[in-house]
Amino acid sequence: MPPDFLLPFGPFHIVVQHLPIGLVPAVWLLECFFPKSPKKINAPIACLHTALLLSSALAIALGLAYQEYGAYGDEINAHRDWGLIFGACLLVTYLFFWIDCLFHHAFTRLLYTASFALATATLVFTGHLGGELIHGKGFLLKPFQETTIKESAPTAKPPPTTKEIKAAPQKTDTTLPVPENTTIRLQAPAHKVRARSEASDSSEAVTLFLAAHTVLERNCINCHGATRKKGGYRIDSQEALFTAGKSRIAPVLAGNPGDSHIIQRMNLPREHDEAMPPIEKDPLSAADIEAVRDWILAGAYWPTDAEQREAAETYQEYGNAATDQLLQALAATGAKAEYNAWGDDSVRIDLAVMHPGQLEPALEALRGFGSELVWLDGSNLDLPDTFYADLGRFDHLQRLHLDGTNINDEQIRSLKSLTQLRYLNLYNTALTDPAIRTLRALPALRKVYLGATGISESAVEQLRQDKPALEIIYRSPTPILSRAQRDAGERRR
Repeated sequence: MPPDFLLPFGPFHIVVQHLPIGLVPAVWLLECFFPKSPKKINAPIACLHTALLLSSALAIALGLAYQEYGAYGDEINAHRDWGLIFGACLLVTYLFFWIDCLFHHAFTRLLYTASFALATATLVFTGHLGGELIHGKGFLLKPFQETTIKESAPTAKPPPTTKEIKAAPQKTDTTLPVPENTTIRLQAPAHKVRARSEASDSSEAVTLFLAAHTVLERNCINCHGATRKKGGYRIDSQEALFTAGKSRIAPVLAGNPGDSHIIQRMNLPREHDEAMPPIEKDPLSAADIEAVRDWILAGAYWPTDAEQREAAETYQEYGNAATDQLLQALAATGAKAEYNAWGDDSVRIDLAVMHPGQLEPALEALRGFGSELVWLDGSNLDLPDTFYADLGRFDHLQRLHLDGTNINDEQIRSLKSLTQLRYLNLYNTALTDPAIRTLRALPALRKVYLGATGISESAVEQLRQDKPALEIIYRSPTPILSRAQRDAGERRR
């Protein structure tokens, strides 16, 4: 576990990792073309080895810190383990290098060369695992595989008719149709869409597709897309969606939602280890699960790009005019504001991405919302007292990010009325032990971040005893002031 002071620098692993990747071939080049004299130390090679060891140690330390962010989940474990193996091999190489410099023996030279070759191999493999985290497994061969699929893919089967949809059995042949190589377009036209009453049989099939894949895009693609591939499973292409992951169970069985692994995981209790989405994510509504189920039951039809474009012209938005107006007002400030899920009018708002100078008009628009607000992010903002006073009005709020804000022990009391709040991030705030009373009073709370606050370990431990089902992420009692917190402190002075 990395020290607390290193945690803010974790994302720099992505930059620093390139240093050892570049230094390793540089050392090999010098060793091949400028071998060291048997009677003296080759200073350039010695300097490069030292730089290689130090940069590798820094890259590994930052990588361990970056893992604390939870950006890649358990999929990062293999990359981390092989990175540590590379570090160990490199340390052995460094020792053998200096031993060889002292003894100038053929055996010591062999040990040095072999250990450096092993370190190089582990570096290549570690880098490959890192590439798979970013681009997905098999990314090196993907261009060749896509070419093959594109050449051999058959014509897609026509969409089912209304009669076929209604007559579809609960359990059919589990043989999957051969998918065509069409990249998934998960983003629905406008915010969300619903079919018009006069929709044809063909457009009805496309409607089911759009409804189901809007749910998947909203809730699943972050963990099962090109960047991450948890469980060996991706949903960002048609081919991947019909391919089993590590579970070896088919995610989608056309016409048979009951045996489709994706539906089984969605229907698990929220506390189950294999429930999807996991408990730290926003839960799926009954309408969300029903949308995916209906699509599979109707044959899991995958429309062509042309059909999706045509659907965009024949579908209309759902929601209401008042909510649409508020969302547009927030979007004009640079905030991210959108409908949260398929089939309902709930919304999610991210204030953290906007320019701080637009905070006042954004908060003015925010006051127009009520129970439809289920997800709110105000991270690293200097928020006024009125914002915290208004929080109690959002009684359906399920997820709230206040990390890096100026919230204090008095302002947090407004959260007591949030009876549906499941996730709360209070990392890097000035909260102290009295804030625990508010957290104890939140009945639905399942995960809270309390690191880098003024809350004591004894208070956190008491909270764990009072709420054993609550997952508490707690590290470092010393707050790291955000820009918003520093600015607020300067104004008070």
